[in-house]
Amino acid sequence: MADPAVVVDPAVVPDPSPVTDWRAGLTGDYAPLAQDKTLEQFKGKDWTEVGPVLAKSYVEARKLIGTKPVGLVPPGTQATPEERTAYDAALRKTLGVPDAATGYKVKRPEAAIDAGWNDAAEGQFLATMHKAGAAPTVVQAAIDFYGALEQQRLQAGRDEANAVGATLRSEWGPNYEAYLGRANRALQEFGGDELVTMLTESGLGRHPIMVKAWAKVGNALVEHGAMRGDGLQTMSSADAEAKLADLRKQLVEMDEAHPRRAELVEEIISVTRAAGRR
Repeated sequence: MADPAVVVDPAVVPDPSPVTDWRAGLTGDYAPLAQDKTLEQFKGKDWTEVGPVLAKSYVEARKLIGTKPVGLVPPGTQATPEERTAYDAALRKTLGVPDAATGYKVKRPEAAIDAGWNDAAEGQFLATMHKAGAAPTVVQAAIDFYGALEQQRLQAGRDEANAVGATLRSEWGPNYEAYLGRANRALQEFGGDELVTMLTESGLGRHPIMVKAWAKVGNALVEHGAMRGDGLQTMSSADAEAKLADLRKQLVEMDEAHPRRAELVEEIISVTRAAGRR
C-alpha cells in the first residue's frame, strides 16, 4: 500500500529568498523609485529601520528650501552668460578690484628710486592684473616681489663694481681716475650710447678685462693725439667745475630709466672729489 501524500502547510514554509533591502517593498507606482540612486544611501532591510532616517532627511531638506546661500556661489554648468557675468562682477567688487587699471594705488619699491622706473611697463602690468581680476593686495605683493629682486640685482652690480674699482685702484695707483676717465670717453666716443647700454645691462662694463681694454684704447688715443689726456688727475679747478656743470646738466636731462644714470652719478662724485683737492 502506497504511503499517503504528505501535505505541507504553505504558511509554515520558510521563504527561500528573505528580503534584505527595504526598497524591495516599493511596488506598484512606487516600483521605479527602487532603482533611484538617491535612495541607495538609506540602508536597511525594512521600513522600521529606514523610515525614521528617511523622515529626518526629508525634514532637513525642506528646511533648506528657500534658504539663501551665504557668500558668493559660483555659477553651475547650466548658468547663462548673463549669470556668469553678474557673478564675475560681484566677485571683482568683493575682492576690491578697481573699475579700471588706473585705479590701482601701488607703492613703488626702493629699486625704482635707485634705477628709475618704467612707467609704460607698469601700465601694462596693471592692465594685465586688472584683466585677470587681481585684488589690490595681490598686485602690490607682485610689485614688492619684483622690487626685492631688482634691489638684489642692483646691489650685486654695485658690489661687483666696487670690487673691480678696488682691484684697478691697487693696480693703477694714482693713475686710476685718469685711466678710468679715458676708458669711459673712448667707450662713449667710439661705441656710442648703444654699446654703453649693452655693456651696462649685461654687466660686462664692470668686468676688469673690459675696463682695462678700453683704458688701453683711451691711453693709445691720448698718446697719438686723437683724444685729450684730461683725466681727473690733470684737471685744473676751473676745468673740474666746468666738467661738473656739464655732468650735472646731463643728469638733469637724462631719463630716470637710462642705464648710464648710475655711472654718471659716480662720475660726478669722482669729479667733485678731484675739484675739492685743488
